[in-house]
Amino acid sequence: MFAWKLIKEVFSCFYDNLFFLIFFNILWFVLVFPLLFLSFQGLVMGFFLLLLTLIPVGPLFLSGLKVLDRLAAGEKARFRDLFLNLKKSFFPGLIGFIYSLIVYLILIVDIYFFYTRIEQSYLMIPLAVIIFYLIIFFSMSQLYFWGLNVRERGISLWQKIKKSLLLVLDNMLASFLWLMFVISFTALLLVILPGIPILFFGLIGLTLMIGNRMIMQQYSEDKAAEEGDDNQDG
Repeated sequence: MFAWKLIKEVFSCFYDNLFFLIFFNILWFVLVFPLLFLSFQGLVMGFFLLLLTLIPVGPLFLSGLKVLDRLAAGEKARFRDLFLNLKKSFFPGLIGFIYSLIVYLILIVDIYFFYTRIEQSYLMIPLAVIIFYLIIFFSMSQLYFWGLNVRERGISLWQKIKKSLLLVLDNMLASFLWLMFVISFTALLLVILPGIPILFFGLIGLTLMIGNRMIMQQYSEDKAAEEGDDNQDG
C-alpha cells in the first residue's frame, strides 16, 4: 500500500510540474556532474582535488531537495531557489555528505576485505553477508536522514542520525520497498542514459521528500489520535 501510494504521488507531482522539473533537473545536473567528474580525476591526481570538488556536492544536493520539498507540499518553486538555499544548506549539506560518504566507504572497504578472504576462511562468508545487510540498512536510513535535514533543521546531526536509524527499525518493510523503488528507478535511468540529466534528481528527490512526508504524517496522525483519546479520558 505504501509503495503504490508513494509511486502514484511521485509521478503525479512530477507530471504536475513536468516542465519545471525537467529544466531544474538539467540545471542541477550541469552543476553537479562536472564536480563528480573532477572528483574521479582527483582519485588519480591527488586527495586535495578530490576533496575540493566534492565540497559543493552535499550543499547542492540538500538545496535541491528543499526546492523539491516545496513542490511535494503543493507549493510553487523557482530555479533561483536552488542558489538562494545554498547559504543555509552549505554546512548541514556538507556535514551530511561527509557523514554519508565516510560510512559508505567504511562499509564498502569492509565487505571487500571479507569477500576477498572467503577462500582463506569460510567464516568470512557470514561476516560479508552481515556487512551487506548493514549497507542496505544504512541506505534505508539515508532516505530519512536527508528528509530530516530538509524538514527538521532545528535538531543536531546526532539527533538526525539517531532518528533516521530508529525510523528504519520502526518502518522496516516500507523503508525496504522505498529503497527498492529508488534503486530500480536509478538502474533504469542508467540504462536510458538521456534520462539521467533530464529525470534523475527530480524523480529521486521527489521520492525522498514525498516518502518522508507520508511516513511522518502517519506519526502526526497517531499522535493526534492519542491526544484526542487523552482529552476524552480527561
